[in-house]
Amino acid sequence: MIQPPQPNQRILVLLFRILNLAFFTVALVINALGGAKTGEISNQRQTWITPAGFSFGIWGFLYLYLCAFVLYQLLPKTYTPCRLYGYAGAFELITNAIHYHFICSCIFNSSWILFWNRFPRAWPSLFPMSFLWISLAIMYAQLKQAKQVSIEDESEQLVQQDSLNYQNFISSWAYFLIVTPFTLYFAWITCATIVNVFAVAAVINPADPFATLPLAIGAVIFLASIALLIMFWKKDITFALPCLWALFGILKGNAIQHYPSSQASSFAWVIISTMIVVGLGCVFMMAIKLKKLMGLEQNNRRNE
Repeated sequence: MIQPPQPNQRILVLLFRILNLAFFTVALVINALGGAKTGEISNQRQTWITPAGFSFGIWGFLYLYLCAFVLYQLLPKTYTPCRLYGYAGAFELITNAIHYHFICSCIFNSSWILFWNRFPRAWPSLFPMSFLWISLAIMYAQLKQAKQVSIEDESEQLVQQDSLNYQNFISSWAYFLIVTPFTLYFAWITCATIVNVFAVAAVINPADPFATLPLAIGAVIFLASIALLIMFWKKDITFALPCLWALFGILKGNAIQHYPSSQASSFAWVIISTMIVVGLGCVFMMAIKLKKLMGLEQNNRRNE
């Protein structure tokens, strides 16, 4: 059995939880104050993969989801360690996997807004965006490595079920308020980083935007490849959803208004093709999960 944290450890855990709330609040304020200007500057830095304006509405959804996490991590039950040795509940996920990386992500998120709005050339914004991506990548990797169980369940039988997907080892609230929001956030920042790189390219070489078309095609294929890789490697459909949304935003973007229709149409077909491939990958992965779930139900009935 895992020993409960000592009083001094409880104080440290509480401090980190309060700092999570404080830094997230600051990030929200900075985004609220600079968000409008960010959109205006983005429109001035049009590239082949600049998404349509509506696609950035996902930020509102992400911030609401992260707000739910910040409130959830303050609840008393998230301070209780998991009672099964070697597994992770809400306490372990927040304390070990999220840890100070969430604070770092808030700092880098705020810094990116300030850099993007402050500097006429977009390249300085790549630094905070890159560090934001790294901090989220670390959290995502650690969350996915954890073997998670509901903190209320002391059944030793769970220890013998390593072959099951780890969502089965954690309460629904903990999974959807800890793992899912950071999966979506990481996926969207992966897309945003690629768009940020092309915004820099548009500023560096504004006179010849057509030269970046092959790179834009490569970026779209690269983004779809990442979505497929993570989905099949980590068995994570959630990661692919923001990628599909980003591809749809790029498809509905302003490329046709700024570039020749023939080139824009060819690029659109590339995007549609990648969306179909990623969509089929999601359907295939869902079928595998449903088949596994049905198999588990049949085994449970036989055991009964």
